[in-house]
Amino acid sequence: MLSKTFIRYAIAGALSYGVKILTSYLFTEIFHFWYFYSYILSLLILVIYNFYMNLFFIFVRSNKTNSFIFKTSANKQGKFLKYILALLVFSAVDATLVKVLTDGLALYYMYSIFISTTAVFLGKFLVYHFLIFKQEDIIEA
Repeated sequence: MLSKTFIRYAIAGALSYGVKILTSYLFTEIFHFWYFYSYILSLLILVIYNFYMNLFFIFVRSNKTNSFIFKTSANKQGKFLKYILALLVFSAVDATLVKVLTDGLALYYMYSIFISTTAVFLGKFLVYHFLIFKQEDIIEA
């Protein structure tokens, strides 16, 4: 059986994917940006959204002290820095896959985004779950 944490991660991931596709499409088709610039912009838009979804919805902490904006601590700052580092690595892999699939294999950019997002989905969950939003802090509510 899938854990509640993974189910929440999948729901938030689907919403994030929707925002990624919508913003990429909007910037490319409506504003006529190059597809790759559009995709990079969509990744930047998702940085804050995904961090807060991970902190407050997916990896719910048992001590209920998820007031990141209002109370800062070394632990939360460290967690955010780890998140940003992991995000940079995953975004680089994601963007590289999109570029290779679109330019190298001549796939439509939306297909490339779908394939790339799917490819990094599980890796991101494992890193976030075990290294950043550590499982001992999580409740299965």
